[in-house]
Amino acid sequence: MVTTMLKREGLWVALAAFTLSGCICVVPSQGDLTVFYTFGGETCAAAGVDAIRIDVLGVGSTTDSAALDVDCAAFPEGATIKNLKLGRYEVTIEGWVGNELRYQETFTDIQVKAGDNEYDLDVDSITGTLTLFWTFDGSGACGQVQDVRVMVTAPDGTLFDDARYPCSGKGVTYDFVPAGDYTVSMDGIDGTGRIVYRSQVYTATVVAGKVNEYIIDLAPN
Repeated sequence: MVTTMLKREGLWVALAAFTLSGCICVVPSQGDLTVFYTFGGETCAAAGVDAIRIDVLGVGSTTDSAALDVDCAAFPEGATIKNLKLGRYEVTIEGWVGNELRYQETFTDIQVKAGDNEYDLDVDSITGTLTLFWTFDGSGACGQVQDVRVMVTAPDGTLFDDARYPCSGKGVTYDFVPAGDYTVSMDGIDGTGRIVYRSQVYTATVVAGKVNEYIIDLAPN
Protein backbone atom coordinates (compact mmCIF):
# COMPACT_ATOMS: atom_id res chain seq x y z
CA MET A 1 0.00 0.00 0.00
CA VAL A 2 2.68 2.37 0.89
CA THR A 3 4.68 1.27 -2.11
CA THR A 4 1.70 1.94 -4.43
CA MET A 5 1.13 5.35 -2.98
CA LEU A 6 4.79 6.20 -3.41
CA LYS A 7 4.68 5.02 -6.99
CA ARG A 8 1.57 7.06 -7.70
CA GLU A 9 3.01 10.10 -5.97
CA GLY A 10 6.19 9.71 -7.96
CA LEU A 11 4.19 9.35 -11.16
CA TRP A 12 2.19 12.49 -10.38
CA VAL A 13 5.36 14.47 -9.70
CA ALA A 14 6.91 13.18 -12.92
CA LEU A 15 3.82 14.08 -14.93
CA ALA A 16 3.69 17.53 -13.36
CA ALA A 17 7.36 18.08 -14.14
CA PHE A 18 6.84 16.95 -17.73
CA THR A 19 3.86 19.24 -18.13
CA LEU A 20 5.78 22.26 -16.90
CA SER A 21 8.96 21.54 -18.83
CA GLY A 22 7.05 20.70 -21.97
CA CYS A 23 5.17 24.01 -22.10
CA ILE A 24 5.30 25.54 -25.59
CA CYS A 25 6.22 29.24 -25.19
CA VAL A 26 6.49 31.63 -28.18
CA VAL A 27 9.29 34.16 -27.66
CA PRO A 28 9.10 37.17 -30.02
CA SER A 29 12.18 37.49 -32.23
CA GLN A 30 11.30 40.72 -34.04
CA GLY A 31 10.21 44.26 -33.29
CA ASP A 32 9.23 47.45 -35.12
CA LEU A 33 11.30 50.64 -35.12
CA THR A 34 9.55 53.99 -35.49
CA VAL A 35 11.71 57.06 -36.04
CA PHE A 36 10.26 60.54 -35.48
CA TYR A 37 12.67 62.91 -37.22
CA THR A 38 13.39 66.62 -37.11
CA PHE A 39 16.16 68.55 -38.82
CA GLY A 40 17.99 71.17 -36.83
CA GLY A 41 15.00 71.28 -34.51
CA GLU A 42 12.51 71.83 -37.33
CA THR A 43 10.09 69.66 -39.24
CA CYS A 44 11.33 68.40 -42.58
CA ALA A 45 9.05 70.88 -44.38
CA ALA A 46 10.28 73.84 -42.31
CA ALA A 47 13.89 72.76 -42.89
CA GLY A 48 13.25 72.53 -46.63
CA VAL A 49 13.92 68.79 -46.72
CA ASP A 50 12.26 66.99 -49.61
CA ALA A 51 13.52 63.44 -49.23
CA ILE A 52 14.78 61.42 -46.27
CA ARG A 53 17.02 58.37 -46.29
CA ILE A 54 17.06 56.06 -43.24
CA ASP A 55 19.75 53.38 -42.96
CA VAL A 56 19.56 50.88 -40.10
CA LEU A 57 22.61 48.72 -39.37
CA GLY A 58 22.91 46.01 -36.74
CA VAL A 59 25.73 46.33 -34.20
CA GLY A 60 27.71 43.51 -32.59
CA SER A 61 25.81 40.24 -32.71
CA THR A 62 22.84 41.90 -34.42
CA THR A 63 23.15 41.03 -38.10
CA ASP A 64 19.96 42.60 -39.44
CA SER A 65 19.88 45.77 -41.54
CA ALA A 66 17.35 47.84 -43.45
CA ALA A 67 17.08 50.96 -45.61
CA LEU A 68 14.12 53.21 -46.28
CA ASP A 69 13.60 56.17 -48.61
CA VAL A 70 10.91 58.54 -47.37
CA ASP A 71 9.01 61.34 -49.08
CA CYS A 72 8.71 64.21 -46.59
CA ALA A 73 5.35 65.29 -48.02
CA ALA A 74 3.88 61.82 -47.48
CA PHE A 75 5.49 61.17 -44.08
CA PRO A 76 6.23 64.57 -42.51
CA GLU A 77 6.76 63.38 -38.94
CA GLY A 78 8.27 59.91 -39.02
CA ALA A 79 8.43 56.44 -40.51
CA THR A 80 8.35 52.83 -39.29
CA ILE A 81 10.63 49.95 -40.23
CA LYS A 82 8.88 46.70 -39.36
CA ASN A 83 10.08 43.24 -38.41
CA LEU A 84 13.65 43.96 -37.38
CA LYS A 85 15.48 41.32 -35.41
CA LEU A 86 15.81 42.13 -31.74
CA GLY A 87 19.09 43.80 -30.84
CA ARG A 88 21.18 46.96 -31.00
CA TYR A 89 21.42 49.18 -34.08
CA GLU A 90 22.97 52.30 -35.54
CA VAL A 91 20.57 54.55 -37.45
CA THR A 92 21.80 57.06 -40.03
CA ILE A 93 19.36 59.69 -41.28
CA GLU A 94 19.97 61.93 -44.29
CA GLY A 95 17.92 64.98 -45.26
CA TRP A 96 18.03 65.95 -48.94
CA VAL A 97 16.98 69.19 -50.58
CA GLY A 98 16.72 68.42 -54.26
CA ASN A 99 20.04 66.75 -55.10
CA GLU A 100 21.91 68.36 -52.18
CA LEU A 101 22.61 66.51 -48.94
CA ARG A 102 22.15 69.09 -46.17
CA TYR A 103 21.47 67.03 -43.05
CA GLN A 104 23.13 63.84 -41.87
CA GLU A 105 23.72 62.15 -38.53
CA THR A 106 24.32 58.66 -37.17
CA PHE A 107 22.60 57.68 -33.93
CA THR A 108 24.06 54.84 -31.88
CA ASP A 109 22.67 52.43 -29.30
CA ILE A 110 19.20 52.20 -30.82
CA GLN A 111 17.55 49.21 -29.14
CA VAL A 112 14.90 47.13 -30.87
CA LYS A 113 12.89 45.05 -28.43
CA ALA A 114 9.74 43.00 -28.93
CA GLY A 115 6.81 45.20 -29.93
CA ASP A 116 6.96 48.87 -30.84
CA ASN A 117 10.15 50.93 -30.36
CA GLU A 118 9.94 54.71 -30.82
CA TYR A 119 12.76 57.24 -30.98
CA ASP A 120 12.77 61.04 -31.44
CA LEU A 121 15.87 61.88 -33.51
CA ASP A 122 16.98 65.42 -34.38
CA VAL A 123 19.37 65.40 -37.33
CA ASP A 124 22.24 67.90 -37.48
CA SER A 125 23.02 70.05 -40.49
CA ILE A 126 26.23 69.28 -42.37
CA THR A 127 26.33 72.76 -43.96
CA GLY A 128 26.89 76.29 -42.73
CA THR A 129 26.79 79.85 -44.02
CA LEU A 130 30.03 81.45 -45.21
CA THR A 131 30.28 85.24 -45.44
CA LEU A 132 33.43 86.90 -46.79
CA PHE A 133 33.88 90.65 -46.26
CA TRP A 134 36.61 92.63 -47.99
CA THR A 135 38.68 95.59 -46.88
CA PHE A 136 41.52 97.46 -48.57
CA ASP A 137 44.65 98.06 -46.53
CA GLY A 138 42.45 98.05 -43.44
CA SER A 139 39.76 100.36 -44.85
CA GLY A 140 36.22 99.47 -45.85
CA ALA A 141 36.20 102.18 -48.54
CA CYS A 142 36.44 100.86 -52.10
CA GLY A 143 38.32 103.87 -53.49
CA GLN A 144 39.36 103.06 -57.05
CA VAL A 145 38.27 99.43 -56.76
CA GLN A 146 35.19 98.72 -58.83
CA ASP A 147 34.92 94.94 -58.62
CA VAL A 148 36.33 92.27 -56.34
CA ARG A 149 37.28 88.92 -57.79
CA VAL A 150 36.67 86.21 -55.18
CA MET A 151 38.39 82.85 -55.56
CA VAL A 152 37.38 80.04 -53.19
CA THR A 153 38.68 76.47 -53.25
CA ALA A 154 36.75 73.66 -51.51
CA PRO A 155 38.31 71.25 -49.00
CA ASP A 156 38.68 68.58 -51.70
CA GLY A 157 40.64 70.97 -53.94
CA THR A 158 37.84 71.69 -56.41
CA LEU A 159 36.92 75.24 -57.37
CA PHE A 160 34.02 76.49 -55.25
CA ASP A 161 33.78 80.02 -56.64
CA ASP A 162 35.65 82.28 -59.04
CA ALA A 163 33.55 85.34 -59.80
CA ARG A 164 33.57 89.14 -59.72
CA TYR A 165 31.31 91.06 -57.35
CA PRO A 166 30.61 94.81 -57.11
CA CYS A 167 32.90 96.30 -54.48
CA SER A 168 30.01 98.33 -53.07
CA GLY A 169 28.44 95.12 -51.82
CA LYS A 170 31.11 94.93 -49.07
CA GLY A 171 31.18 91.14 -49.24
CA VAL A 172 29.58 87.93 -50.48
CA THR A 173 27.54 85.26 -48.67
CA TYR A 174 27.23 81.57 -49.54
CA ASP A 175 24.44 79.52 -47.98
CA PHE A 176 24.41 75.77 -47.38
CA VAL A 177 28.17 75.34 -47.66
CA PRO A 178 29.46 71.88 -46.69
CA ALA A 179 31.55 72.01 -43.51
CA GLY A 180 35.34 72.10 -43.88
CA ASP A 181 38.36 74.31 -44.54
CA TYR A 182 38.26 76.53 -47.64
CA THR A 183 41.05 78.61 -49.15
CA VAL A 184 40.15 82.17 -50.13
CA SER A 185 41.93 84.87 -52.10
CA MET A 186 40.71 88.14 -53.64
CA ASP A 187 41.73 90.71 -56.23
CA GLY A 188 40.55 94.34 -56.23
CA ILE A 189 39.98 95.48 -59.82
CA ASP A 190 39.56 99.07 -61.04
CA GLY A 191 37.43 100.34 -63.91
CA THR A 192 40.12 99.56 -66.51
CA GLY A 193 40.44 95.94 -65.41
CA ARG A 194 43.72 96.48 -63.59
CA ILE A 195 44.36 94.63 -60.32
CA VAL A 196 45.09 97.38 -57.82
CA TYR A 197 44.70 95.34 -54.62
CA ARG A 198 45.45 91.71 -53.90
CA SER A 199 45.02 89.54 -50.81
CA GLN A 200 47.06 86.76 -49.37
CA VAL A 201 45.59 83.25 -49.37
CA TYR A 202 43.38 82.79 -46.32
CA THR A 203 41.81 79.72 -44.75
CA ALA A 204 38.11 80.01 -43.94
CA THR A 205 36.63 77.22 -41.82
CA VAL A 206 32.95 76.48 -42.26
CA VAL A 207 31.33 75.01 -39.14
CA ALA A 208 28.05 73.18 -39.77
CA GLY A 209 24.95 74.92 -38.49
CA LYS A 210 26.79 78.23 -37.97
CA VAL A 211 27.18 81.58 -39.71
CA ASN A 212 30.92 81.77 -40.41
CA GLU A 213 32.21 85.28 -41.15
CA TYR A 214 35.69 86.33 -42.29
CA ILE A 215 37.27 89.66 -43.23
CA ILE A 216 39.73 89.43 -46.10
CA ASP A 217 42.08 92.39 -46.24
CA LEU A 218 43.63 93.29 -49.60
CA ALA A 219 46.95 95.10 -49.88
CA PRO A 220 47.99 97.51 -52.66
CA ASN A 221 49.30 95.57 -55.64
